[in-house]
Amino acid sequence: MKFAGNFYLESEKIPFLFVVLEFGEKNIYLQYENKMYDLRYLINKIENKRIFFLIKLYYENKIFESHIKKVIESSEYKNKFFKFFELVIEIEFVNSNFPLIISKIIEIEPNFDKKENNFLIYAILANKIILKYNEEIKIFYKKSKIELGYYNSDFSRILGLLGTYVELQKGYKILKISNIVDINCFILKKEKTIKNFEKNGFFRKSNNKIVDNWTKDIVFKKAQKKFNGILEDKTIYDLLNF
Repeated sequence: MKFAGNFYLESEKIPFLFVVLEFGEKNIYLQYENKMYDLRYLINKIENKRIFFLIKLYYENKIFESHIKKVIESSEYKNKFFKFFELVIEIEFVNSNFPLIISKIIEIEPNFDKKENNFLIYAILANKIILKYNEEIKIFYKKSKIELGYYNSDFSRILGLLGTYVELQKGYKILKISNIVDINCFILKKEKTIKNFEKNGFFRKSNNKIVDNWTKDIVFKKAQKKFNGILEDKTIYDLLNF
């Protein structure tokens, strides 16, 4: 997804381009003196102009990102204006192809694949679908379920996928598509995600802490093989729980 806009401060104007990539990645560019620059480079290079000082605060406090999110998940499809101190920000979608589908991960489910001896990870998506008939814009919402792939990372990174966006046109395997729902489908289900993993035996809760059973079992099997005949199984478990 691409968003264009302008930063305004009195008579000054700095155009920008904000590119939202998959899984929380992003690229942001500023136009200055007829050239495009990476935002992070420019806000640290030019420190004697107030407009860049305000843009830097706006970016580093993640307000820019939160405003982009508001535009993405709005029930409208039009330019939006925001204010940050004296800075005025105008944001609009950059899109020439309809329908436009915006897909956000709101819930994650694991399912153990005995054949592969690994967890297959699924994502529940909230989808905002924007259609254009002549000059009229129509927006509706559906939920869907896709396959992300096999678990190969730590749980915190998996949980960090909540609230990020994916591009369905990249060829994800779509397992389910719901009937039309409302804008509330964009609400994140973090607690439900944790329960999904707990229910499937991925981890357990102990004294309000998450114990990763899956990773611990893998480490135990490796340690058991390495220390076979040297350490008892109970000693290995005690070491892993230390």
